[in-house]
Amino acid sequence: MRLVEARADGAASAGAAIPLPVSRWILRPWQDLLLFIGTPALILPVALVAERVWSGKTLYGLVMAFGALGHHLPGMMRAYGDRALWARFRTRFIVAPVFLVTLCAVFALDDAVMSPIVLITYFWGVWHGLMQTHGFLRIYDAKVRSFGALTVRLDQWMCITWYGAGVFFSTSRLHHILQKFYASGGPSVPPGLVHDLQVVWGAATGLVTLAFLANMIRMRRAGQHPSAVKLLLLATSIGFWWYTNAVVSNMLVGIALFEVFHDVQYLAIVWTYNRRRVETDAKVGAFTRYVFRDRRALVVLYVGMVFAYGALSLLPKLPSATLSALFTATLAASTLLHFYYDSFIWKVKEKPTRVLLGLDGGREISPVRHGTIRRWVPQGLSWAALIAVAAGLGMTHAHPSLTQDQAMQSLGEAFPEYLPAQNNLAVFLLNSNDPDGAIRVSRRVLARRPADPDLEAKARHNLVAGLVGAGLQRIQYHQAAAAEPFLREAAAIDPHLTRTLTANQTKSLLPPVGGRRP
Repeated sequence: MRLVEARADGAASAGAAIPLPVSRWILRPWQDLLLFIGTPALILPVALVAERVWSGKTLYGLVMAFGALGHHLPGMMRAYGDRALWARFRTRFIVAPVFLVTLCAVFALDDAVMSPIVLITYFWGVWHGLMQTHGFLRIYDAKVRSFGALTVRLDQWMCITWYGAGVFFSTSRLHHILQKFYASGGPSVPPGLVHDLQVVWGAATGLVTLAFLANMIRMRRAGQHPSAVKLLLLATSIGFWWYTNAVVSNMLVGIALFEVFHDVQYLAIVWTYNRRRVETDAKVGAFTRYVFRDRRALVVLYVGMVFAYGALSLLPKLPSATLSALFTATLAASTLLHFYYDSFIWKVKEKPTRVLLGLDGGREISPVRHGTIRRWVPQGLSWAALIAVAAGLGMTHAHPSLTQDQAMQSLGEAFPEYLPAQNNLAVFLLNSNDPDGAIRVSRRVLARRPADPDLEAKARHNLVAGLVGAGLQRIQYHQAAAAEPFLREAAAIDPHLTRTLTANQTKSLLPPVGGRRP
């Protein structure tokens, strides 16, 4: 959920809904601490228990289904169930889904993995997450009437730089980005460029942090104290983002943990917003009024609807490959629509939104003027940027710069300490007829004792394949004595796999029927 703050400029106008009593909190202290600020303390113990029941991959799949996809529903309900909002943004609500579903379908029909869409979604998702944090910061500062333009800007840059640093200084995230970039057809990125980017981003993060602290001291001396709740939320949000990116070794688990944090915040603030709309706005639609009545039991209905929407991603594959691709494209478009709609349907700078959050002031909503240049230019530029990026990735995807093996080699050389990259490097070496190199890499991976069972199993498979390949290679060169230790070790690790690989590779070494192999 993106919440955008602006300077307050007076009290609510006559005829507007009566503002809620001014408070430092959105709900109550214990509720804010549980749902918005200290949520990681609730998530981590549950996650530790869940990891004992499910694998990281399963946990990720469940969270991304019921949480990541499911929490799109409240925004869709607002977009298509709020009459006033529909009147203001009808064209966007009609054109955006048609365009985004079509865009995702084009990539899905060409490649089921949709690497270009995954890459776009990842970067847009990081922006979406940091802007949600920024929105909460501005709400809490508005509660103590901290409206300085510089403060607003520095809050935003603190979120941008620290969230960005969490990505750029996370080996797993950088590997994921480059992997999807190469899968989208992008050229090889020199490791030195990545290092230079980390240095520049780290320096920028340090400078922004110093400016943020200096501004806070300046404002305090001027008698304008920042919200202590805001500072606490900033610390927990950035801290948890860093923990899930840079500390949690399993990338899927890390993404799932922060997704839960993001979803809890989002669902709680949307519930609060709609509950207050029902209480203060007589024009609320019947469905919204029914779901968000003052009944605690309806929270179960609300969460159940979210889970039901998320369960769409768990439906079995459709019998037709084309239909399956179109369904996948629709789910991907749901994510992009969620990001897009949240960029304008929850703006805190607008008076109706501020009133429902217990804030003074805000911008009056101007009458709807369809087709004005001033209204459409910013939107046109945003869509033009998205189209340009998608078109560029589409072109590189159609004409890739690297083969799959070359991409694995580049990633393996760029991330010598990242075990999944090293596993892929071992595969590249096996495909390049370098079993000895694959043995060295696989031994390094296993020596690190990977916590992920799937990762360890792949490393053992690569090691056995390397040992068998090295042994047969020496037999081919009439070095039977040198081959024996390799084959014996392979058989000790996995006798069945050793027999299978030996049989398959031996067949490939035999001359074809009727003559010698050229």
